[in-house]
Parts: sequence; C-alpha cells; structure tokens
Amino acid sequence: MQENTARIEKFNDYGTFRDYVLAPKKSKMEGDRIYRYERHFATRISWFFYNYLPFISGNTISIWSLVVLAAVLFSILLEPVSLSQHVWLQVMRLVLLYSITINDKIDGNLARARRNETQFGMYLDGVVHFFYPIIFYFVIASFFITFGIPGYWFMLTIALALITQQHLFFRETKIAIGHFISLNPIKPIDFIDRDTLPAKSRPNIVFRLVDYLTFMLYAWAIFYYIVATLLILHEIEWGVYLFMGHVAVALLVNSYKVFYSYPKYKLFKSDSPVAGGGNV
Repeated sequence: MQENTARIEKFNDYGTFRDYVLAPKKSKMEGDRIYRYERHFATRISWFFYNYLPFISGNTISIWSLVVLAAVLFSILLEPVSLSQHVWLQVMRLVLLYSITINDKIDGNLARARRNETQFGMYLDGVVHFFYPIIFYFVIASFFITFGIPGYWFMLTIALALITQQHLFFRETKIAIGHFISLNPIKPIDFIDRDTLPAKSRPNIVFRLVDYLTFMLYAWAIFYYIVATLLILHEIEWGVYLFMGHVAVALLVNSYKVFYSYPKYKLFKSDSPVAGGGNV
C-alpha cells in the first residue's frame, strides 16, 4: 500500500502554502471579514505544524477538538464559589469552544497541504460538527438558567441546538440528494436547477447581521455570548435578556430556514459534486 507521505508536495514558503490551502475558501472569505481573519490565523498555525510538527495531522487536530468538547461539557459539573468565578469559568468555556472553530480550519489546511485526506478524517469532522451545537447550547443554557430563568427556556435552547445541528448538516444532505439526482434520469417533480435562477442581490446589513448571529454559530454567536456573560458581572438582568432574545430570534430564523427557505430554494442543484467533507 502506497504511503500518504509519497503524495506530499513540499511547500518551501508560507505564501505558496497559504495560497494553496486557502484556494477553495476564497469566495467565502470575501463575504465575511471575521471568517477571513480566522482563516489567515489558522493558516499561520497550520504552517507551523506543517514545518515543525509533522507528526500532527488533520485527524490529530480533530481528535483534540473532541477532547476539548468533552472537557467543556464536564466543566459544568464544577461548582464556582462566587459570581465572578462563575462568569469567568463560562467565558473560558466559550473561548475553548471558539478554539474548535480554529481547529476546524487547521485540520483541513493540513489535510490539503499533505494530500492525506481520509475517510476517517471526514468521519471525525462530522462527529465534531454533530456534537458542537448541542454542547454549545447546553453549556449556554446551563449557565443562564442559574439566574432564575423559567425552566422552559432551557428546553427552548436545546430545541435551538437540534435545529442548528440540522442546519449544519444541510450541506451534506444537499450534496447527497444532488448526486442522486445527477445519476437518476428521472428528475423529481419539484426539481429546481439553481444554476438557471437569477442571482439574488446581497441582503442589507441588518439581515446579514441577524444571519451571522443566528447561523454562523462558530464566530458571531460566541462573541455575542461572551458579551452577554460578562454583562452578568454588572447587570444580571441585561445579560439574561440578551440570552433570551438571542434564543427567541435564533429559533425563529433557523426554523424558517430549516422548514421553509432551505427546502424551497436551496435544496437541489443539477451538478452537485459527490459528497466530501471533513479535514478539507
């Protein structure tokens, strides 16, 4: 069996490495400044691993992300002795969760650069994406519920976690359905060839901001909840209101996307490629 190392193309400078690993992400980077900064930051770390720690693979990073998720989850069993300790422990959890979003970019960079994308890596990546929104919102709900919020807000937050999780898996669903359609000579009666639809104008700043805060869980929502958590130190009610407001709006927005907008406008495409993800 030919070893993966035989497939590795050596990059001798950072510029060439950066341009290669970021090539598939250029269009997405243009539409979101925070995502662009994250990508460049993750690429710097990837370059360090690529040059000086060759034993660290994309799969290693994914496994580390699962370890971090487990640590964040079990940290809710800790019993802080003061409000300040309670708040800063939650901030630490959010920072650790945010580190997973950087890891998610590093593992793909390393896999592309070393030409060692694996099925196991795709599986690991899917496992991280499966557990991330559940643990994220469980940790959020467990924190804010301690400030006297009615218990049904905890259940609403878990419902939001499940809906967000499904939204994150829509890409794989769309690719799988698109691939099936491309192999089937008989098209579904509700088939829409998205390539023939006119391009939509870019939403205004308000709609984009709401979309970032309610769907782009990995960056914007974490920053939002860091602010809401720190507000608890100064005004508990305002922090609680930010929590309840986000859960309510995110439930409405993501439910609309999951149950109406996505299947009606974005599900099918005539030339969807074969499914591929994880460490890419």
